[in-house]
Amino acid sequence: MKRSKFTDEQILAIVKEGEAGRKVADLCRANGITEQTYYRWKAKFGGMELSEMQRLKQLEDENRRLKHIVAEQTLDNPGAESGGGKKVVGPIRAARGGGAVASAGHQSAPRVSTDRAEHRDVALSATAGPDQPAPAGPVAGPCGRATAVRVPAPAHAG
Repeated sequence: MKRSKFTDEQILAIVKEGEAGRKVADLCRANGITEQTYYRWKAKFGGMELSEMQRLKQLEDENRRLKHIVAEQTLDNPGAESGGGKKVVGPIRAARGGGAVASAGHQSAPRVSTDRAEHRDVALSATAGPDQPAPAGPVAGPCGRATAVRVPAPAHAG
């Protein structure tokens, strides 16, 4: 990673000058930095003291080192994070009984009945108006995929 040509003390001095009321354009021109750099420093280090800034940088370095270690371990053992080779399935598919459930801690979606007497499939069309019937066959939704909704069938009298 590229090292800054400014020390922590210089960065804090520049940010404090700006917070004291000096114009940002003049401050940037005098120190040879862009306004974008000044505002990035202000967002990150504004209101900090030197000891807090040094502690922040120390924690960032430690975090970077730990992420690197985790990445190396993941490459060494690729099956460690995949859940032991089980297929992870979303709640809709799990409710229909397809695939293995991702985790026992999650509640699955309510079960949908596949009994045709209880439900009927209805196609929705974005192009058909309220008085127009939906076209036969699959209907393209906003993402270009077929869109269908399962609704309860009307109750039979008798």
